Amino acid sequence: MRFGKSLLIAILASLTIAVAHSGYWYYARGLALDLIAGWLDARRDEGYRIAHDPMQSEGFPFAIRVLLAQPSVIAPDGSWRWQGARLALEAQPWNLHRFRLEAHGAQDLTIEREGAPYRITMEPKEATSIVAFWRDGQPKSASVLLREVRVSGDPGDWQAAEVWIEATRPESPPAAHTETALTLSVAGAGVELPAHVAAPLGHMIETLRGDFRLLGLVGNGPVEQVVERWRRDGGTVEVPWLRVVWGRVDLRAQGSMALDEDWRPMGAFSADIRGYAAGMDALADTAIIEPKMATMAKIGLALLAKRPPEGGDPVLTVPVTAQSGQLYAGPVRISDLPRIRFLAPPR
Repeated sequence: MRFGKSLLIAILASLTIAVAHSGYWYYARGLALDLIAGWLDARRDEGYRIAHDPMQSEGFPFAIRVLLAQPSVIAPDGSWRWQGARLALEAQPWNLHRFRLEAHGAQDLTIEREGAPYRITMEPKEATSIVAFWRDGQPKSASVLLREVRVSGDPGDWQAAEVWIEATRPESPPAAHTETALTLSVAGAGVELPAHVAAPLGHMIETLRGDFRLLGLVGNGPVEQVVERWRRDGGTVEVPWLRVVWGRVDLRAQGSMALDEDWRPMGAFSADIRGYAAGMDALADTAIIEPKMATMAKIGLALLAKRPPEGGDPVLTVPVTAQSGQLYAGPVRISDLPRIRFLAPPR
C-alpha cells in the first residue's frame, strides 16, 4: 500500500515537473525570440539592412533553437555586405546570456574598397560560434571555430584544416590608452596560402597561435575612422604569446606592436627561433636576400644560437623588429611590410 502511494506521488511529481518545464520552455522561447528580434531591430535602427526568411524555432525540451534561412546584412554606409545560407542560433532555456551559433553553407562577403567590390567566399565544413553577453546586454565574449574551411574570391584561394578565434571585452570600456579594450586569441592549423602569395618558407603553415591585447579606447563610427583615431591616440597591441611553425622554422615570440602613419605594422619582439638556418636558405632561394648574405648570416647567427638542455635544434634568441615598412630578425631584413590594404587610411 505504501509502495503504491509512493509510486503515485512520484508519478504526480514527475508530471508536475514536466508540465512546469514545458511551460517554462515556451516562456523562455518567447523571451529568446524577443531578444533576437529586439537586437535585430536595434541594428536596423542603426542603419544596418538586415533580411532573412521568417524565424523558426525548435529544440524542446533542453534547448531553444532559432533557425534563420537566407540571412543577409548590409552596412549602413554600404561599405560591406554579407550573405549566408542558413543560421541556427541555440540557447539553453535557463541561460539566455549565452548563445551558440551554427552557420551552414557558403558565406559571401563583399567589401567596397577604393570604389571597387572586393569579394570573399568562405565554405567551411563546420562553422560554430559561442557568444556571451553581460547582464546589461552588451557583448562579453565571442568565439568562432572553422573546420576544413576553403576561401576563394579576390584574395585568392586558400584553405585551412582548422581556424579558431576568441575575443573577450571588459564590462566597462577603457578610459586610457593603457587599458585593455579587447583580448583576442587566434589559432590555425594546416593553413595553405594562395599560390600568388610570396611565401619564402612555403605555402603551408603547420601551426599558428597568437594571443593579443588591444589597448586603448575604441570608439564608434566607420572602421577607417575608428582605427585611425585609435592609432593617433597611442593605441597599441600587446602580444604575450605568438608561435608560428612554418616550413622548417619554429618561431616563438612576445612583444608589442602598433600602426605607423601609413598603417604599416611597427613594433618590437623577443623571439626564439628554431630552424633559422633553413629559414635563411629559403630566403636566399626566393631571392629575398642574396646567397652570400644568407651564408654570412648563418655563420654569425650560429655563434649566437644555443642548444637547449633537452636536446634538439639550436635555438636563436633574437630581437624581431618592424619599422619603416620593413621586418628585421636581428640585423637581417626579412621582408617588406605593406600597408593594411583592406582598410585604406583616411586622408
